[in-house]
Amino acid sequence: MKLGILRFDNQVIWARQYLVWVGLLDDSKRGVWTLSQKGQTAKLDHQQSHSIFLKWVEIHQRLKKEKLNL
Repeated sequence: MKLGILRFDNQVIWARQYLVWVGLLDDSKRGVWTLSQKGQTAKLDHQQSHSIFLKWVEIHQRLKKEKLNL
């Protein structure tokens, strides 16, 4: 059970970071996460949210592959 909670927490942390990287959240103040101007007007559906996730998974996979090829 504990492992499931840790996995969930990890997924939430990554989801929050992805939203920062696409400009929907602002993390300029340590420990404080706020909606950016873009985030305040955004209306994401499931498909758009999933696309953000897939974009960053692809980027991470490519970077990992490049690092292994060095």
